[in-house]
Amino acid sequence: MQRLSERPESTCERVILFDRQSDIDTIWDIIRYLRSTGRSITHEYENWVRVAYAIAATFSPKFGDTFFLLLSQQDADKFDPDACRRLLGYCYAHSNGQTSFGTIVFLAREAGYATEVEGSRRRSGGHGCDECLVFSV
Repeated sequence: MQRLSERPESTCERVILFDRQSDIDTIWDIIRYLRSTGRSITHEYENWVRVAYAIAATFSPKFGDTFFLLLSQQDADKFDPDACRRLLGYCYAHSNGQTSFGTIVFLAREAGYATEVEGSRRRSGGHGCDECLVFSV
């Protein structure tokens, strides 16, 4: 019999937490930033695939579909909602956890997100809500 003070052995090496509020808040900030600046993190095929895998590793399909479509729409000349859903479905089925939400944040920072958005938060004294967040472009 196992004692209550002992930690039970687990066969799972990691716990996957989908739809964390902090990740949802961050991706909405990134989407607003990209839309307001006309920038994209999915313009290259490799990045489009990486973003899909990161979405699949971070969000349930309920949220992931919406977020991936909104990010992919930034590339209007290439945007195909059916292709986006096929790729995202593949990523949900085959994700091995090697790509994380950090990939999306990294790509967004390469597009200027961290500098401009975080700077706006500091200047406004806000916490990032739509009323407080002022994009400086």
